Amino acid sequence: DGASVYNVDQSDATFGSLEVTGTAKFDSTVTVSGTSSFLSKSTFEDDVSVSGNSTFGGTVTIGGNTVLGGTVALNGIVTIGSAIKSFFTTIADAASIVMNLNTGNQFVVTLGANRTLAAPTNLTAGQTGHIYVYQDGTGSRTLAYNTVFQFTGGGVPTLTTTAAAVDLLVFSVRASDKVDAVLLNNFDR
Repeated sequence: DGASVYNVDQSDATFGSLEVTGTAKFDSTVTVSGTSSFLSKSTFEDDVSVSGNSTFGGTVTIGGNTVLGGTVALNGIVTIGSAIKSFFTTIADAASIVMNLNTGNQFVVTLGANRTLAAPTNLTAGQTGHIYVYQDGTGSRTLAYNTVFQFTGGGVPTLTTTAAAVDLLVFSVRASDKVDAVLLNNFDR
């Protein structure tokens, strides 16, 4: 029916780069060290590991563990059948604190003095996340905000200043110059 079938005579398949334009089924572990494109329905019965950029254009079913490095493009509805586990990105304490939104969505910073939260880099409209803001052992630290941050009522929220206090800033990127945010105060450690 016009399909090409390639049998890999080994238990695991390893490719430099891979483009699949038709329906594909992989019965063993697939490892791609370069870029990969799966443009139609793809079924992976075992583990998948791609270290380069990936594009998935059709229905994808993965039965094993999945590690995708680089940029991953999913063109269509994404359904996840279990938990999505993310990690915290620690932001270096500095006079001007900068979140790079290409490094994650969940951030942590411990303030060592009065600081300013700068405009994040690599903003993408629709991206959401949060930043845990910790007071150091001294406390009384304040946080000013770049004008890209928009708060309800137009006011600027105030951190809990008790030593070792924890506040949570939740945000959603509305546009390249608008980050809607709300501050939730005084979580216990």
